[in-house]
Amino acid sequence: MSEETDYNILRCLDEQPFKLVVATGEFAMRGIDYRSEKFTMTEVIAKSFSCKLQARQGLDRVGRFGDSCRRIRFQDVEMVDEKQEAEAETKLFRYIETTLKTVKIN
Repeated sequence: MSEETDYNILRCLDEQPFKLVVATGEFAMRGIDYRSEKFTMTEVIAKSFSCKLQARQGLDRVGRFGDSCRRIRFQDVEMVDEKQEAEAETKLFRYIETTLKTVKIN
């Protein structure tokens, strides 16, 4: 699966000839509902998410709207990569700090 994938196909997977979708990037974990009304969807987590928000969004890709689903995570994979999350938070705080210094309040 890539950014060029037709997302309408992913919303009705039970009508497709294939039964496996491999998402290798975070772009595939936001705003896309992997749907199958006839089959149980299984989401396999083989890589840590970069932050808690990404994890929440990623876990919500299957099982929405009452669809049957399973979520499986490899034992040696942490749900969230704490180092990546800390780096993102530091960048965000620096951005906010810089923005507040440049904004004039009357």
